[in-house]
Amino acid sequence: MIAVLFKHAIFLVCVALVVSLVIFMSACPLGAGNPGNGDPGNANGRVPTPGNYGSTPRPSPSSTRISTSSTPLPSPMPTSTITPEATMEPSPTPESTIRPSSTVQSIDAIRDSMSVGNIAFNKPKVMTLDESSEIQLVLSPTVAPDELKSMVTSEGEVQTKEISVSDYMEATLSGENFKIVNPTQRKLVSNKGVTEWRWDVTPIKSGPQRLHLTLNAIVNYKDGEKPLELRSFHEMIEVNVTFSQRFFLVAAGLGTHLQWLVPSLLIPISLWGWNRWKKRKKAVAEAELEDTAEPDAAVEPSKTKRTTNAKKKK
Repeated sequence: MIAVLFKHAIFLVCVALVVSLVIFMSACPLGAGNPGNGDPGNANGRVPTPGNYGSTPRPSPSSTRISTSSTPLPSPMPTSTITPEATMEPSPTPESTIRPSSTVQSIDAIRDSMSVGNIAFNKPKVMTLDESSEIQLVLSPTVAPDELKSMVTSEGEVQTKEISVSDYMEATLSGENFKIVNPTQRKLVSNKGVTEWRWDVTPIKSGPQRLHLTLNAIVNYKDGEKPLELRSFHEMIEVNVTFSQRFFLVAAGLGTHLQWLVPSLLIPISLWGWNRWKKRKKAVAEAELEDTAEPDAAVEPSKTKRTTNAKKKK
């Protein structure tokens, strides 16, 4: 019985030692009290023992824990609301707010800002089919009309007109029955000199034909360069045809209808040849019959004479 109690006492002592060791290890972690480690709580390098553990004060968990009630939390930063890009763009102006009168006024303002100049151009009275002729146009804001007229060297009647002039102009020559080389030409206009346009024109149809000459000013309007019509001229020109050209025109016209013309000519010619051949064949046959009938006619009289002589003898 005493032995059992002794064993129990030893067991309790061992349990007490283990519990005290665990408490010591939890209070002082491994490496504490080493001056080389820089532990400020145990700078003298002594390792605490269970005997003096009670004298070393342990920090209470409440002292090391940050109190959330005493320290105020920082207030959250205010967030700015980002406005969508769609609301930042200016609203488009409706088309109904654009007045037509503003467009007309801007065009009129452009016309009013232009200076006045003179032009001269030639008009051929007569042109020959498929033969090239030259049309010449000269323009100047400062040169007099008579002087400009003398500068036109191409054939034909020379006409002079007064028009508005801009720094950049376009001249167009057109005609339905004409072949025109480079019909539309743009050129910069000099205020002191003379600006010239030339066209090679070839008529492709005979008879009275019409040529159109149009002058435009190239102006900056809205989104780019635009032609602004200043003046248009419409001239009638007579296109003649020579005898040789007329012959070739007739031959060309026949050539287009040759596929119908040849059968229409061959059929009557073939019928005429066939009838002539039949008539000739019939004439040859009749001539042969006549040739065979003549000897028979010569034999028959001799036979009649012999019969008459025989009757007399009897």
